[in-house]
Amino acid sequence: MFMSQQKSTALDMAHTIEADLRSLSVAARRQYPMVKEAAERGIIRLRAQKAALHRRIRQNTTHKSQGNSSDDVDDESSSFRVGGDVLNPFVLACNHGNASIDLLSLSISAIQRLLNHDCVEREDFPNIMRVLRIQALSQQQEVLLKALQTLPLITAPKRFDVPEDVIKQLFSIAFDLFASEKPIIHHTASATLQQMVTLIFDRVEERILINLNSENSDRELTSVKEDDDRDRRIKVERAAALGRRATMAPAPVGLAGNCRHAYLLFQDFCLLAKADRPIWVKDGATISKTLALEVISTLLSANTKLFHSSNEFGELLKQHVCPLVIETLQDQVNNDNFPIYVRTLNISKSLIINHYNFLQIEIELLFTEILSLLSADEINVDLESANNISSEVNGRQRRGSSSSDIVLDEEISKSKPSSWRYALALEILVDINNNTNIMHYVYKHYDCIENVTNLYSLILDGLSFFITNSFDGVFAHLQKDSYLEDIDESPKISSKNRKVKRNISSNSNGVDNSSGRDEVNPYIWSCETLAQNLDIISSRKNNASPKRQLKMYNNNNNNRGSNKKILNAMHDTKVPEISLAQLVWHAYECILSFVNGFNVDRETSTFTNINTPPRNVNNALNVMATPSASLSANKEGPDLINVAWCPLLTSLENMLKVCNDVHIIRSVLRAYQTFINACGIVKAKKPRDLYLHSLCSFGLPRLKSVGDVDSNASKMDDVRKRKVKSTRLITTPGVEL
Repeated sequence: MFMSQQKSTALDMAHTIEADLRSLSVAARRQYPMVKEAAERGIIRLRAQKAALHRRIRQNTTHKSQGNSSDDVDDESSSFRVGGDVLNPFVLACNHGNASIDLLSLSISAIQRLLNHDCVEREDFPNIMRVLRIQALSQQQEVLLKALQTLPLITAPKRFDVPEDVIKQLFSIAFDLFASEKPIIHHTASATLQQMVTLIFDRVEERILINLNSENSDRELTSVKEDDDRDRRIKVERAAALGRRATMAPAPVGLAGNCRHAYLLFQDFCLLAKADRPIWVKDGATISKTLALEVISTLLSANTKLFHSSNEFGELLKQHVCPLVIETLQDQVNNDNFPIYVRTLNISKSLIINHYNFLQIEIELLFTEILSLLSADEINVDLESANNISSEVNGRQRRGSSSSDIVLDEEISKSKPSSWRYALALEILVDINNNTNIMHYVYKHYDCIENVTNLYSLILDGLSFFITNSFDGVFAHLQKDSYLEDIDESPKISSKNRKVKRNISSNSNGVDNSSGRDEVNPYIWSCETLAQNLDIISSRKNNASPKRQLKMYNNNNNNRGSNKKILNAMHDTKVPEISLAQLVWHAYECILSFVNGFNVDRETSTFTNINTPPRNVNNALNVMATPSASLSANKEGPDLINVAWCPLLTSLENMLKVCNDVHIIRSVLRAYQTFINACGIVKAKKPRDLYLHSLCSFGLPRLKSVGDVDSNASKMDDVRKRKVKSTRLITTPGVEL
């Protein structure tokens, strides 16, 4: 985009515009004599302005040499303004839709230069928009690209707010070009739309934040309202001259200028995200639901302070955004629509993380929809149909059918649910749980109040059930063995009993007679395989060599064992597939975040998280919500322990029993230590004893449970190596008992 911020003096700008006028006069002298005459008049007018600039420069130089201050003199780069005589030649040239590309390119570039240096007066903007509307109908790709480059320059002049009709025409043109069949025009229009929205909302956010603490806010607001009233009178007069009635879009009374435009524009994007017609930008085509959701998601994450500081914009979240998100998530048509789902859930994450203290009722519904994605009900139905298909194919195999394996692959692939839905829900919960303030706020304002949904308990139980169901084989259809292909790089992990991933054999016993090697049916559950994949994920995250990091990068590009967040894959053309091990890992990260919230600050006797991520300066809740989210170890502590100990213990035990990686074992044992300390501080004896019993059962195994010592010597060595950490933990002093 033509958005250079390099400063130039007013005199240099005048020289450049004069050169453009001379070039325009030469290019239009044959076909467009009116343009040539207007360019010559503009040159004469520009020479007079240059003479005035020379006099001003000499005066400023004299004042500075005498040591006098020149505060009353504007900066040279901002004092140069062009009137109609200088701007009209370029506007007249663009008024011809069939003009040559060279002439149009020269004229539009000159207009861009004037807009970029803030040289155009407010009353000249409608004329510029009129000719841009004409050029937006061109069939020349270069002209359309030039027009799209000009649109963002009109959105945010420094000295005033653009008239409302100009803003509406800007987005109307962008909507029309977004519907273009030419790919480069379509994608450029999409980027231009997002850039214009960002510029407008950044300007509005800055203005609102300044007006909150500025003494001149009333004067600026009065000036903006005067401009709005003048535009409204002009609109009424024009409508009356045409025998029509002027209509005004409804907006809050306290908003004026760009603030009013941003409010109405955000409202229109919410309607477009519902596939409805906008009520403000009525003219032109409509954009896709996907782009509208992406714009809303970007604004909520980038302009958090605007929605916190302005009551009018905050009400937009309740009236439009939250109903939009809930309606989209509940719509069964969008179940397999990844672009819609990923953008909607990104909006949900922004609402929860940035506005959880403002949207109490809506947050409850959002959490409920996110947790419903982790439910195993739909999985059980799909697995039942897959098992029926598998039984039918086995019967065909016994009858000698040679194509049954193909039928099985195709039918099961149609029946199995998508893994990215669970990945999206778990990634959101990971980001939310990393901020202990949010979860403590949820417990204090939901679980501690009667007749209110116990959100803290529901989230924790949902994560625990997901981990348990994963190890029980409920999500077996999501298991992939892609992690086991380069298993030799992980020497810490035993490679015994690992199976090779292959297609389904035509032999009914699952054996390939041609190769003599066992075949693995992807729907045959293997808890050991899941545990081994978890070990590899942990090893890679905590001890990645350069060679392994290169393989991880390649795997990320193939969406196999990827560390790339699915929430950030909005523009991926291929729908990502996530392995069950990666999903369980996300759930395990959430569990550890819950446990980290049980660290007790000795000075304040409150639960805190020593691993809380650094504060985001763009999020006002970092300061506002911390006092209301603190939980006292003496008051809320016992009830919080009683709510959390069972699902946490179940999840930690499942990970501890099957995983062998030292990093997983270390993190689980630290979680045991943290929770046992919390139990000791709040005098919760039953949870403390159960955690100690579980820890002792793992760290001090009974010999008779191992079997014959001679036949299981290697297994005994593995047990001792795995459990030395927990033995040290049990015998370490300092644990609150």
